[in-house]
Amino acid sequence: MITRFFNIFLLLSTFSVFSQDREVNTDSLRVQSDRIPAPTDIVLDPDTVPPNTTDDPNTTVDPNTPDASDTLQVSLNDSLVSNPSGLSGEIKYFAKDSTIMDVISNKVYLYNDAWITYEDIRLEADRIIIDYDEQSLSAEGVEDSTGKMLGQPVFTEGSQTYYVNKLKYNFQTERAVVEGIVTKQGEAIMHGKEMYKNDEDEIFISKTKYTTCNHIEPHYYISSREIKVIPNDKVISGPFNLNFMGVPTPLGFAFGMFPDTETKNDGTSGVIFPTFGEERRRGFFVRDFGYYFNISQYVKMALTAEVYSKGSMGARAATTYKKRYAYNGNFDFTYNRLTSGIEGDTSVTKDFWLRWSHTPQSKGNSRFSASVNAGTSTYNQNNELNPNLNTRATFNSAVTFSTVFPNSPFNLSASARYNQNVQTKEVDLQFPDVSFGMNRIFPFRSLINSSRGLLGSASVSYNMAATNRISNQVEGEYFGIEGDTILPFNSENMPFFIERARNGIRHTIPVGTSARIFRHFTLNPSFNYSEIWYFSRLDYKYNETIDRVVASDTVPGFNRVYNYSTSASLNTRIYGTYQFKQGSKIQAIRHIMAPALSYSYSPDFGEEKYGFYQYVDVPNQEEPEILSKYQNYAYGGGSRGESQSLSFSLTNTVEGKVLDENDTTSENPYKKIPLIENFSFNTGYNFALDSFNLNTFNFSFRTALFNRKLSLNIPFRIDPYVYELTGVSEDGAVQQNRVDKFAWNEGRGIGQLTSASLALSTNLNGKGRESDNERRDELDGIASENPELRETVDRINANPDLYLDWSIPWNLRINYNLSYTKRGFEEAQISQNVRFSGDFNLTENWKINFSSGYDFRRNEFSQTTIGINRNLHCWMMNVTWVPFGTFQSFNFEIRVRSSMLQDLKITRNRNFRDNPSFNF
Repeated sequence: MITRFFNIFLLLSTFSVFSQDREVNTDSLRVQSDRIPAPTDIVLDPDTVPPNTTDDPNTTVDPNTPDASDTLQVSLNDSLVSNPSGLSGEIKYFAKDSTIMDVISNKVYLYNDAWITYEDIRLEADRIIIDYDEQSLSAEGVEDSTGKMLGQPVFTEGSQTYYVNKLKYNFQTERAVVEGIVTKQGEAIMHGKEMYKNDEDEIFISKTKYTTCNHIEPHYYISSREIKVIPNDKVISGPFNLNFMGVPTPLGFAFGMFPDTETKNDGTSGVIFPTFGEERRRGFFVRDFGYYFNISQYVKMALTAEVYSKGSMGARAATTYKKRYAYNGNFDFTYNRLTSGIEGDTSVTKDFWLRWSHTPQSKGNSRFSASVNAGTSTYNQNNELNPNLNTRATFNSAVTFSTVFPNSPFNLSASARYNQNVQTKEVDLQFPDVSFGMNRIFPFRSLINSSRGLLGSASVSYNMAATNRISNQVEGEYFGIEGDTILPFNSENMPFFIERARNGIRHTIPVGTSARIFRHFTLNPSFNYSEIWYFSRLDYKYNETIDRVVASDTVPGFNRVYNYSTSASLNTRIYGTYQFKQGSKIQAIRHIMAPALSYSYSPDFGEEKYGFYQYVDVPNQEEPEILSKYQNYAYGGGSRGESQSLSFSLTNTVEGKVLDENDTTSENPYKKIPLIENFSFNTGYNFALDSFNLNTFNFSFRTALFNRKLSLNIPFRIDPYVYELTGVSEDGAVQQNRVDKFAWNEGRGIGQLTSASLALSTNLNGKGRESDNERRDELDGIASENPELRETVDRINANPDLYLDWSIPWNLRINYNLSYTKRGFEEAQISQNVRFSGDFNLTENWKINFSSGYDFRRNEFSQTTIGINRNLHCWMMNVTWVPFGTFQSFNFEIRVRSSMLQDLKITRNRNFRDNPSFNF
């Protein structure tokens, strides 16, 4: 790069001194200096012959005329004005003071804020000198009257910039010597005393400080006597040690290698340094040692292991991958072997855990995604140090492929789903799970040439779903074994599970339409038909030994189970507005009511004529037992019992328009605020039932108070029927019956309050509320585009203290929940708890966060976490403390903020499994 500069300066050797507005044009070169007036405080080199002087003191020289004694006159027709280097671009140069050629010493001088550019190269310095005798180029700053250096050289090529004290380049040997260099490559900043460059553009820097801190005096740096910079590749260091706040530490190594993250962002392979410590159960350990493989720019893999002094060990393979504009993901597999007990009486537990996330980025017709989180039921208990995962019971996994057929309403999807409960050890595997569908179409629109009316709005769609469900939860009656149980989900039992898998194919055809009647009402009639195909059925018989009816056999063969139902709904909206007087702070209040009335009918498919249920005679029993031939099958059997249900619902919202005191510019300075966000009621009446025809009354109220500072949610339920007390057992248990009598006929109001809850939530900091809402909206948007991330997003939204916003001085989030349940004469169950979390800045760089809660029923605190964070500019300090409870822990960490040196950290750990440890 400096060779190119020499070619530029070589051209200047053909010119004499130019005035500030002189322009020289050739066929292939244009040199022009900017028209900036020279300052009066010109600093001249004492070795330079001043311009326009003569030996005769009586001779007066025009100051605007170049002196022939110390410059060469250049004619536009001079044959020397050419392009010896073959450069074809535009060259620009400038010196705020002057540009001078000294013929005696054969040098060219550029003074005061001088610069020269060519294409993407620029050199700036207070003084630039070209020496043709030595065939060299030099640049440096000058010292002012206070001894401060000004105008030190800055060399830029593209995005790469070098700051130096002095620069000297020999264009014959193509080598350079630089004193006092500061350069940045990616996130890395290198300070050096001297720099040497060879003809292969390799740079050698002596007495180097390698850091990511951008302070003039960096807070920390890796000190090395010499480093070698290979352009567009890596930085290699000899023996080095870490300096912190100017104090050398014994931390270091015999050599180091750092990638050039600016041009080689795919990283490099290398050794992963371990952590050390002691655990009470497994003894002394060496964790997370291994090797990082930079397979390619888009595929990375880390292989690590851990070893314990008492015989336990483990290994982990973590891979990330990405295909540009197509997909990205990560794959993580961990295997651990736990040895527990004492010598001579030990047990071995083998655990594994698999995490796989695959997210598509393409916008084509097909999409493949995966979110897998599964392993042995004892993995988290034996190996996981995260309290949130230790207390978590269920894990869900899914692998899905979906596609749409272009220019048609058809779509297809296939998936495999794996759900497990690590506490109960219950496993549910759905594989395969296939769905084929047709989007809603309007078959009559083209015939009547209208989209209105019952025919124009009539639509039909279709969906086919097929599934094969495997579970280790064995129901004895269904599987022909004694008692219900959960068998180990392993290869030994897999043939048993597959043989008894629940599978089937379901077809669904919904038909509907919509029409406006009586101007303000919308009528929505619909008809739904579904048919299920099974390949076996149950056969029941009475077992005299146990005196009950049991499933005696599974009969193979094709079976179809169908259902149909019809419904119609009528709904409208009613608006009411109250206007206040002109000039009032409240302009208007609007009330919106949305009543809806619906009727649905479905026959009793439990009747013997349909053949979906088996009627079994039982001795000494007047009525036969009626049992479904498809009990616990994938999609169940036909619905039993006729239904003629009339449902009613009413939804209310109230909003106001109030004066916005902060708006002083608009013509209508009023804003809308919600007074009641939702107040709803619903119930129903089933005409086909012999008793208890009326459904419960369900209410829900939701609003925000104090200018949306406090969210309030109150759902509650009322049972319209009464209970009669029949007795009390010796242990105090209530014996009662629900009777078919309305409460208002018995003088008990509209009924009994059976359940209710009150939920209050707020963030007492206004900016904090806005930050929480913005983050929640952003995360919800991510989850809507990537459904496999919904679980992670919900966890973050439920724990906003996991995210720290340093721009918010404090946050205090409070959530209060009160719940009430009561059934008849039973004692009411009341529970209430409060959870609070937040953070605050002690100073600009100190932040403390916390989360806790209190259960008033149990009179105990929930899991409490306290965190301390210190922003150390280029470093970050984190302290996390769980002071009490099952998962007590303490973690102290100081680490570099830069991701390039993420392994440069010091940690101090103590958790519910470990003895204190100190790790580097």
